[in-house]
Amino acid sequence: MKKIFINSVCGLSAASLLAFAMLACDSDSPSAASCNCNAPSSSSCEGAPESSSEDAQPVSSSSSSSVAGQSGSDIAETCVDIKMTCSPCKGDDCPTTAIPCNSCQDWPIGQEVIQCNTGEIHICNQYHVWSATGLYEGYFEEMATDVKAERRTGSAVTPFVLKVVNADSSVTFRDDVSIYNGFVVDGVKCILSGDTLNVKILYPDSAYNGSSEPGVITFTLSKAFANVKKFKYLESSAMPIFEEVSSSSSVIGSSSSWNVGCITMSNLCPPCDDDDCPIPFMPCNQCYGMYGAETYDCETNERYVCSKFDTWDRTCLNLTDSSGNIAEDSCEYGFGAWLDCKTDKPFVCREGRWERLPEEYSWVHQKCDGSETSKSAYIEYDTEKGSIAKVRLGFYCNGIYWQQSDTSTPERGRCEIEGDKVTINEKTYQCVGGKWEVQ
Repeated sequence: MKKIFINSVCGLSAASLLAFAMLACDSDSPSAASCNCNAPSSSSCEGAPESSSEDAQPVSSSSSSSVAGQSGSDIAETCVDIKMTCSPCKGDDCPTTAIPCNSCQDWPIGQEVIQCNTGEIHICNQYHVWSATGLYEGYFEEMATDVKAERRTGSAVTPFVLKVVNADSSVTFRDDVSIYNGFVVDGVKCILSGDTLNVKILYPDSAYNGSSEPGVITFTLSKAFANVKKFKYLESSAMPIFEEVSSSSSVIGSSSSWNVGCITMSNLCPPCDDDDCPIPFMPCNQCYGMYGAETYDCETNERYVCSKFDTWDRTCLNLTDSSGNIAEDSCEYGFGAWLDCKTDKPFVCREGRWERLPEEYSWVHQKCDGSETSKSAYIEYDTEKGSIAKVRLGFYCNGIYWQQSDTSTPERGRCEIEGDKVTINEKTYQCVGGKWEVQ
């Protein structure tokens, strides 16, 4: 399959000529032409010198991957020097146009091309401009098998993808997505980039210019894709992947056991300070019914679990460094108890400093089996006269792990030595009549 080099297009009609150039430069056409703009300030192209197949300039000498059009077949590979589609221009005679230089308005949405100088793959996005995908020629590509596009029977689209590793080590993916062209697809092309699966749904016609319907697409890839953590359509941003633990040949069935690829939690609720900031009906850290699913933050490595409230709840903090020393010697978490992500040991915030709980409380924030419904842990404080005052931390089994539910400070609690005093969290307590009273 030949590559056709599209020379830089200049002048007021650059976007329109770009499409014409690709067709006109076909080596089988006797009238093949290219745009010859030698003068830096030229605002139009005069003349169309003949061209032949010898004029075609490949990106590299190595064999390259197929650039899929609408159907993924019978489309000549093309490279476009996108940065040069508007030639240098100075002076009053420079054309003025509202059409951006990197416009792809005469190309179908979803069309892929290769940047001639770099080999980077670009795609014509929904705004009709060329958009870089971050992918290059030579990346591992594969056409999916068992592709099925169907109408979706559920409600809202969920921002995650289901992955199942089958018994034969192949991998099946399922996603709720808008489907074009009446659910008729030619196939699914996948490109592997690190731990990210890049996906392109191939349609037989210019489907992206038509209407879409809510749908579900499933497809299967080889074991080379078993370890992907993120899923990305070439035309959109990346999404997290939920992995079903038990092997299955079908991804339609439900499961309560999941492994989840990392999620950048800070991206779930983008910063918003304006008066028109939306107040969503559902929390932006929603985990969409994947109760019990566990994941971690891509940036911080802190762990999260999908709670019964259908939200991602953080279950650990980065409290120690690689040597086991407390990484941050100050805290503002009240009497909260947290697990350290590295050591998996419980710590409490005591008087503005992190302190590790005694070993007897190693169950804090660990998994529970439901045989017990509540437990307590205590933070002890030395008093002025040598006795002990305690702050009680209450925990309950939330069906997954021991979660902190309440805190009881010494108010009205029993004390041993009359007149004894202790200061806890900037409050001073005195033993009066056998009970601690706030002074």
